Amino acid sequence: MNNIKKYKKVSHAVPKVSKAWHIYGQGMENFGDDKKFTEIPVPEPKDDELLVRNDAIGLCFSDTKVIKFGS
Repeated sequence: MNNIKKYKKVSHAVPKVSKAWHIYGQGMENFGDDKKFTEIPVPEPKDDELLVRNDAIGLCFSDTKVIKFGS
């Protein structure tokens, strides 16, 4: 099986937790919990919801401005 078919098949179980970086205010000292990510539970989707697999993220310039300067 080629790599793209393996990727699409998703033969592993949905993880119980996901990683999140919380932003609590202006400056890097308020980024993350003790400068680390937090593990949060992956919710069970309801009948009218979808659980989406996210394989990559991007950080845009406005994200860095919020981290550095606040809202």
